Amino acid sequence: MRCTHPLVLEIGVKEISAGATVPVRVLARNSRNRPVENAVVRVGSQVQRTDEAGRCELTIRSPGFWRVTAYSPPTEQVAYEPATALLRVHSGSTTPSQLRRLGLTPA
Repeated sequence: MRCTHPLVLEIGVKEISAGATVPVRVLARNSRNRPVENAVVRVGSQVQRTDEAGRCELTIRSPGFWRVTAYSPPTEQVAYEPATALLRVHSGSTTPSQLRRLGLTPA
């Protein structure tokens, strides 16, 4: 019997500057909230796969509102429901507070 778990898409921020890199994490929502390795994360034409910790990075170069989608093919035991999030990308430089939220140190 296959069970179904929704995916959780964790994005460190909701808004970035064009060209900035955003860390993303994909988890399976269940009793353990485990990272999902090899999940596909898509934004526009960019596609990344998550590592064993469920992490990858996205870089969006054009301003606008971008839908980020995560999905993973089913296994024999588990099927996954896709997750989406909206990310606002604006032109201009990244502020020091945005850099801190990304875990980076402002120059």
